[in-house]
Amino acid sequence: TLPDGAGLRLAEVNTIVPGRKLVSALISANYRIFYLGGQGGVAQAMAQKYGGKSDPGHKDIRSQMLDVRENERIIKAVNAYRPDILLVAYGAPWQEKWLWDNRNRIKAKVAMGVGGTFDYLAGYAKLPPLWMENLGLEWLWRLMHEPWRWRRQLNLVKFVWLVLIDKLRADDAS
Repeated sequence: TLPDGAGLRLAEVNTIVPGRKLVSALISANYRIFYLGGQGGVAQAMAQKYGGKSDPGHKDIRSQMLDVRENERIIKAVNAYRPDILLVAYGAPWQEKWLWDNRNRIKAKVAMGVGGTFDYLAGYAKLPPLWMENLGLEWLWRLMHEPWRWRRQLNLVKFVWLVLIDKLRADDAS
């Protein structure tokens, strides 16, 4: 997981790394990359634009009962390509859960969840202004353009609250 939001600064993470910048650097380094997931054919668009292989992945990753045959098909497709890097765009926390559940079966050297990175790099989503990125407000930019994400952003409030409680406890202990 990359530190890519302003809330992490409260937790004393000083360097914010947008996932799309890391993925861009990996693509530029000419690794064999497999793009998995995303919506609207974005994984295929990534493979066409940058090279590599793609698969749209599970149709409903949020379902607790994933189609076992579909999962087998996906893992076989990934392993047949033998990627250096597997990028999974199922969204948090589903991409992390899928990666964890399949960690012993995936033959990629590196696998990581990339959230909406494909949307940005394939040109499906508009990039935030640099000032918003620098302040760690990419999440707000995304929320402004995709208001349906509001429930997910409630987790930020919980995170900030927990960090503040932790800081207060640390101050009391000193």
